[in-house]
Amino acid sequence: MSKNRVLIFDTTLRDGEQCPGASMNLREKLAVARQLSRLKVDVIEAGFPVISDGDFTAVQTISKQIKNAQIAGLARCVNKDIDAAGAAVKPAGKRGRIHVFLATSKIHREHKLGKAQDQILKLAVDGVKRACKHVKDVEFSPEDGSRTEPDFLVEICRAVVKAGATTVNIPDTVGWAVPEEYGALIAHLHDHVPEFQNGKVAVANSLAAVKAGARQVECTVNGIGERAGNAALEEIVMALQTRKDVFRGFFCGINSKEIVKASKLVARMSGLPVQRSKAIVGENAFAHSSGIHQDGILKKRETYEIMDPRAVGWGKTELPLTKHSGRAAVAARLKHLGFKLSTSFQRDRRQEKICVRRGLDRVGGGHSHDGAGDVDTRLFERLHRKPNRADGHGALAKNQRQKTHVRAGRRHRRWPCGCSAQSHRPHHAHDGQADGLRAALGVARQGRAGRGIGESGFWRWQTGGRSRRQHGHHRSQRARVFECREPAFGHRRCPN
Repeated sequence: MSKNRVLIFDTTLRDGEQCPGASMNLREKLAVARQLSRLKVDVIEAGFPVISDGDFTAVQTISKQIKNAQIAGLARCVNKDIDAAGAAVKPAGKRGRIHVFLATSKIHREHKLGKAQDQILKLAVDGVKRACKHVKDVEFSPEDGSRTEPDFLVEICRAVVKAGATTVNIPDTVGWAVPEEYGALIAHLHDHVPEFQNGKVAVANSLAAVKAGARQVECTVNGIGERAGNAALEEIVMALQTRKDVFRGFFCGINSKEIVKASKLVARMSGLPVQRSKAIVGENAFAHSSGIHQDGILKKRETYEIMDPRAVGWGKTELPLTKHSGRAAVAARLKHLGFKLSTSFQRDRRQEKICVRRGLDRVGGGHSHDGAGDVDTRLFERLHRKPNRADGHGALAKNQRQKTHVRAGRRHRRWPCGCSAQSHRPHHAHDGQADGLRAALGVARQGRAGRGIGESGFWRWQTGGRSRRQHGHHRSQRARVFECREPAFGHRRCPN
């Protein structure tokens, strides 16, 4: 392995699942493990085998089914824990790892364990030796390592490495350390324990530790975990990829395009939603609503984004229309919808403001079909609304208003030109096309009634039923009603 390769040790299925309310069953754990495999993490800590039959089965099943990552089981420095972990990871063969841990800080020694330094040292060595009887890959973690006396930490690291530990993990269990302090601790251990090469900390500390010599980072997808969580996998990976000028030569083997899929899957399986403003994987991470930002993004994406959203599994950058949006974003959205704006319109700031204000006034008070109050939906309402006799904006003349006639038990709408809506049926877009444009606008589909979008214009459609008595049929027949809509940006001609 390259000396500059940073290993990603994922503990989503162990420490992440310990978060209250995040418990997962076997099926859910397998789904997450498979996604972590596609993400190409180096080590998957699958659980704590000794605590329950369910955890043991989960670790054992994952060991059997996941073939391209190391599978680790957690254990205290207690014989039954180590034996259970060894049995659970046995199906993984050479890819199996036992992760043993023992508290080493003064406060833990005195108040939790009631043991002296020499007793802690013996327990750690014995635990590592027993784990080595089950697997060749053994990891040791001095719990609360950041608050452990540096000299004692060096002593215990040397002892466990001599006993057979292949990885030493230094956890900042309670979030005590700051980046500079933690970087200095890792550098100190790196200098005094030649075999030392790994560390576990939060994101800022992780990156400082990498620069100081650490070559493994323990993290979870979305940063989930007990108390305040863990270092977020996605943030560490993308920091290494994005700031190569700072982390010169360092790299990891993660397939970053699977990050968003992994994030959504973990959120769904754990029941812990991702904060909208969460870095990398939040819904708003690559969405810009400020007019200044939108204008910059449209001209050159890098003006306000340091990474490509497609590199982590998102689509293109989102520019939602809000009250903060400017001329450039409105023009870009209308162009996407197929409207060709004149140069004078694009330059006329006053006309633009009137257009947006009318769109907002039209559905003032939060009235919109999908319940949202954003400008996307409001402009949709404004541009494609039903002509109203009392409203002069875009309304049809009285003698041109659509007329309804009934023929053969079915109801049809007429265009202002006199053609029936029936003749325009071939021009009506399929629901899939309509859904695509609805998605572009951010308008949700609405059950049996909604908006259909055709190649030649926009229609409002609805399904209506007649009773079996009126039709004389066994089942009620339903007819679609099409209404010609005049957009606010000029008259839309009949497609015929």
